[in-house]
Amino acid sequence: MHFLQVTARALLALWLAVAPVKVFAGSMTLLGAGGGSAVVGYQGPGDVVSGASVFGSCARAYNAAYANGTNPLCDLVAITGGAVVCTLRVKTNGFVDLAANYCAGTTPSAACAAASGTQCVIAKIYDQTGNGNHFTQATLANMPVLAFSVLNGLPSIRNNGVNGILTSPSLTIPTPLTMMSTAQRTANFTNTSRLIVPTTLATPRFSFNNVANQMNFNAGSALTASATDSAFHGLMAVEPSAGNSTIVVDGTATSGTAAAKIPISACSRWPTRSSSRWTASR
Repeated sequence: MHFLQVTARALLALWLAVAPVKVFAGSMTLLGAGGGSAVVGYQGPGDVVSGASVFGSCARAYNAAYANGTNPLCDLVAITGGAVVCTLRVKTNGFVDLAANYCAGTTPSAACAAASGTQCVIAKIYDQTGNGNHFTQATLANMPVLAFSVLNGLPSIRNNGVNGILTSPSLTIPTPLTMMSTAQRTANFTNTSRLIVPTTLATPRFSFNNVANQMNFNAGSALTASATDSAFHGLMAVEPSAGNSTIVVDGTATSGTAAAKIPISACSRWPTRSSSRWTASR
């Protein structure tokens, strides 16, 4: 998964699911492959565990069915003025197409370099689950930047500490609930950097903590786990219907804080606020 509220520097993906999901301890399966090489029999996270409520990424496909060579990933506009640049599309190998000349007759990176302000920002990340829960941002100043070739040749959503909030439609997702992201925090290490939160900033919320090298999942009470700053991680938080919450960082699970069994209600933030890169799914 490549690419709610974040205070980090880069994000590749985000995912939300109604049941505990075992796939995506992170960085590894989802980001481990480069975007340019051919993949035989592409398998995305949605092929391993289906049923996500929302999955969004500017870098890869949710499942093999979505990787049809034409499906959209993200809408890009110029950072200055907001003129439409193009829509990133997925290749049949499951990764974003960065080589074809489909952005005004050139590649996405060349089109963004030629755009006003010489950069693109992201106005929309498409929900690839078919549920229509797209992440959008109407205000140009609040759109996150698209950074090219961040990890294994794949692009990332980048927050410069000012912009970087994308919002889904109002959702109510009951427990058991799983949140996943591939992200890194590269600045503001003692500020909370939110990855996935309700628009009210209530619980449950999944964040880089206001302590360096630490994640925080709050589902009524806080649970923390180690996650080294300035490095990408595969991140997952699980809120069960009964028992303790769990944070998984790169395959290592930390459990122990009793969840309050709070459903996500009106969840709409997928922000990146203090220097972060991310990816999301449900």
